[in-house]
Amino acid sequence: MNDALGHNIGDQLLQLTAKRLSSAIPDNGFIARLGGDEFIIILTNTKQTQMRYI
Repeated sequence: MNDALGHNIGDQLLQLTAKRLSSAIPDNGFIARLGGDEFIIILTNTKQTQMRYI
């Protein structure tokens, strides 16, 4: 994305992605950007453990 449309657009896309992910997880969740285009979501007090890469 950065190569095709520039860093400003890439940064805006990352911010939008973070907002959408944040709105999709419950209040007890935690979201962080690991770097590049990788995010991690941690949920507490869930009934099952699942690791999934998107």
